Amino acid sequence: MEKIFINVLNMSLSASYVILVVIGIRFLIQRLPKVYAYLLWSVVWIRLVNPFKIESIISLVRINHQTIPEDIGYAKVPAIHSGIHLLNNSVNNALPPVPTDVLTSVNPMQVYLSVGSKIWIWGLNLLVVYMIFTGAKTYMKLKTAVRLFDNVYKTDAFKSPFVFGNRIYLTGSLDAMESDYILKHEQIHINRGDHIIKPIAFLVACVHWFNPFVWIAYILMERDMELSCDEGVINHSGNDIKVSYSESLLSFAGKNRILGSCPFTFGEKATVKRIKNILSYKKPPFWAMIVAFIAIGVLGISLLTTAKSQEQDSVYLKPEMLITSVYEQEKIKIDAVEYGGYTRISGTEVANWINETHWNVKKVKSPLELIPSYSLMNLMDSDKRSEIRLYESDPTLAMILYEDQWRYYEIEEADYDAMKSLIISRSYFEPYGEQVEAQSTSEPVKAPVNVVNVDIDMLFNEMMSSPATSSNPNDYIEAHPDVYEKILSYGDLALSYCFIEFEKGGQLGLKGHLMANVGKVLCNGEFDEHFETGQAWYDHFVTFAIAKRDELGEADFEKHMRSAYLLLSLREGKTVALNITEIPDFEYLGEDLYLDLVYKTEIQNQLNYKNRVQFLIPAVRVHMVSEEENQIKIFTTIYDAFYTLSETEVKNDAGSVVPVALTYQLEEDGGYKLLKYETARDGGEFTTSIETFCVTPITHKPIKGLSEKIIKHYSDYSDLRDLQRENLVAHLQRYGLHGIFLITDYDDTRIPLTD
Repeated sequence: MEKIFINVLNMSLSASYVILVVIGIRFLIQRLPKVYAYLLWSVVWIRLVNPFKIESIISLVRINHQTIPEDIGYAKVPAIHSGIHLLNNSVNNALPPVPTDVLTSVNPMQVYLSVGSKIWIWGLNLLVVYMIFTGAKTYMKLKTAVRLFDNVYKTDAFKSPFVFGNRIYLTGSLDAMESDYILKHEQIHINRGDHIIKPIAFLVACVHWFNPFVWIAYILMERDMELSCDEGVINHSGNDIKVSYSESLLSFAGKNRILGSCPFTFGEKATVKRIKNILSYKKPPFWAMIVAFIAIGVLGISLLTTAKSQEQDSVYLKPEMLITSVYEQEKIKIDAVEYGGYTRISGTEVANWINETHWNVKKVKSPLELIPSYSLMNLMDSDKRSEIRLYESDPTLAMILYEDQWRYYEIEEADYDAMKSLIISRSYFEPYGEQVEAQSTSEPVKAPVNVVNVDIDMLFNEMMSSPATSSNPNDYIEAHPDVYEKILSYGDLALSYCFIEFEKGGQLGLKGHLMANVGKVLCNGEFDEHFETGQAWYDHFVTFAIAKRDELGEADFEKHMRSAYLLLSLREGKTVALNITEIPDFEYLGEDLYLDLVYKTEIQNQLNYKNRVQFLIPAVRVHMVSEEENQIKIFTTIYDAFYTLSETEVKNDAGSVVPVALTYQLEEDGGYKLLKYETARDGGEFTTSIETFCVTPITHKPIKGLSEKIIKHYSDYSDLRDLQRENLVAHLQRYGLHGIFLITDYDDTRIPLTD
């Protein structure tokens, strides 16, 4: 039903564009016979029911035939592609993306489409019932009508003449002359097929009942229908009847109001407008009518068709056309010239960036001789070149390439900074000359300390961005808890960054307070004193560290005062072992389809919750798989653990064990698309949240005994703990890392992992 609803919306949008054009043309040709305006309305009704795209080079329609993609309900970054940039930006900025919060289980766009389609069907049904009711009511009143001749009847049930079906109904109050031209008016309706056109047009309007432009078109078409019939009567009977004809219309004004609301009848409506038109009407010469007819025909074709597309390749020079393809890719390869190698960022993040960036076409006659700082590559996931290029020398410039075509755009510097931040904060760099495919077997990459410092610097800047009016450092930490935790996750790297910044001096403001807060936490109580400024805290810590070193001696000082030892080592220029090694996240190499789906989904889902130097090792236990039609739902418990590797030591930074339900849809290409990610909630909602998602994927029938099974396993997940350790060891061995020890948090015990 949602797909039908989307098709109706697309037809309604393109028809709305045509309606506005027809209204404008109608105003320009108001001196012409109204039959031409009446003919133009036929284009609108065809547009409203035709789902197919007809192209022509003379089309005046500049809105895309399919503005709303059929898969918008499943898109991570939902977007319309109307062909009108202002409309795209306005609507796309208002559309809700799929929340990244793993506790969110429903895609808002799916909800909107589902609710919208149901409201649409209800509205359509009500209007169809109304149409049938008014038609039946009129039919019952006409049962007493007396046939005069042919299809002409006389009735006393109504007080003005009208057409119902293919019959003409007259009243007894008409004199012979009035009967002649009124009869002629109604015969023109029937001869033209208006008695068929009007109910069909009303039915089409019912389908598009939510669109006010359609009802405006229906009202104006009905008016032009009546005006053109009046002109037909004048053409047949001559100008002499204008006054008497007008008087007759005036005498019927305001009568039979029910006829005005019945889509099956033609009564005497819009009397003043019709009288004015009758009195001012002059039949144009024959040659003018021929020219007007040809012009209206050309206009009709230009509105019935859609502008002929440029070469298909040119479509991919539009940012909005890249979003879906980018999102569907697990990773986007980026050539980072500034860092001398390649990196990869998740397709979700790049798609979000494209959607949120402000793109304005910049007219450039030939490609500029600029070296890109960053190139986002293979965006269409094909053998054809498709890139976005960004320039450090001009952060407001971007270039999109597709094969040998190119187009420049102006972007905001903040958009450039956002992508730069993504590039330098979430990936490692593969030096030029190495193959990306060889990453899994190549030597792990040492995390560049300068790049890590940029990461941490950006995190501090993000934390200081709000609330801008507060002078309390804790308000900034409370406003950005995830950013704060990510800074802490860098451990000694974050501590060394703070010490280096303090050593420069002058940290008397907000950043100094925040760095002192981070320092106190990471120093594990070595120096927890409070001072008026962060710089004062650091200066006193230096004095304290020197005194402690003199008191304990160098060896014991290094062993028992690790943070203070790090501080003095950095301050005195000694070599400090902060060699954090970057390795990719865990990759499942088995053949089980369901395990492969869960591992890939979890790795992707946790990207935003780890820093550059951490790697993720999940362990997965599948409890059950439910299949219905083209959807599968995997019920599992996932043990996530984040690690950092320094020299020969692995440290577990964070972890979680959570029951999860993952719903996928089987695609035509054989792949699976994630529809829902449902997790158990904390506290008192734990049991009920599991019971809620333990249902089949489509019919939502409860699965007997499944929630009890998941909860029982959660009470003793030693199997997952063992599997998690096995995955960690296998991952380290895969990268040729030998002699590695796991360091426990509570007593610094060294547990051997690899030989």
